[in-house]
Amino acid sequence: AALLLPQAELTAEQLAKQLQSLLQDPDQLWKMARFARQCASPQAALNVAQKCIDSARNRAA
Repeated sequence: AALLLPQAELTAEQLAKQLQSLLQDPDQLWKMARFARQCASPQAALNVAQKCIDSARNRAA
């Protein structure tokens, strides 16, 4: 669902090249989108916020 580019190699030109490549390959984009949806956790932000609240309450007690 993602492309990993080493930061040492990441330039504006390299990023543009990768984006152009993806935009020219709609099938690859759809595959990446499907995998991203499978990995998604729709409640992630809510879960993190709840953990923070719980932690703060435990420290206050």
